[in-house]
Amino acid sequence: MKLLCTRLNPAICAVLMALGMSSSVATAAVFLSVDFESANGAFPAEGDTETGFQPFTQHNSAGRTYVTSEGNIFVNVLGEQPAGDDGYFDRGPVADNGSFTYGDLYRDFAFDNDNKQMDLVLTGLSANTAYSLTLFSYDNGGAHSVSFGGISGTIGSAGPLNYSGGVEPTENYDPDNSITALFTTDSTGGLTVRASDTGDLRINGFEISTVVPEPSSAAILLLGLGAVGSQRRRRI
Repeated sequence: MKLLCTRLNPAICAVLMALGMSSSVATAAVFLSVDFESANGAFPAEGDTETGFQPFTQHNSAGRTYVTSEGNIFVNVLGEQPAGDDGYFDRGPVADNGSFTYGDLYRDFAFDNDNKQMDLVLTGLSANTAYSLTLFSYDNGGAHSVSFGGISGTIGSAGPLNYSGGVEPTENYDPDNSITALFTTDSTGGLTVRASDTGDLRINGFEISTVVPEPSSAAILLLGLGAVGSQRRRRI
């Protein structure tokens, strides 16, 4: 690229460089982070909530509404074992270490050992809109292969996350224990994602973000050509 640019108009080089560097398709802004946790039997006290996250416990069996920058978002979990009662567990401390600071997120979870599936339901979102969803799953035992799929009008899928229990995450968004994908809401602004596992299912929590498209290559090219044209007009 540098050799080519020594022989071309600087404005054209800028366009080529921009096209070469423009590899991502979107940025995302987190507006809700939720930590699934046991309340340790001390209702209404919560368990250990990860910094920057909001708690969701077995005491939220009818769901919980969170106030966010995108409006009031209602969250519910369906299928935990047994539903809305003991289906949340605190395994004990997971130590923060260096770049890994999500110990409080990974220490507790919603679970289903029998059917090995749960549904995450969100309402109050914009209709027919893509959101970036990050899902977390970690266990200290067993073999796991966790997949996520949109149902009930939600479009999208993610996974599987394949991991062996006992190998603790080494970073907050460990590729073995978290995954991010786009999911599109239904016509009412609902988002329903089904998680399933070949082993005993554990979900530690989630983050949801708005999606902000970055300029496409075509748009960058048009801007660059406009700059070239402007430069030529100034020379005439």
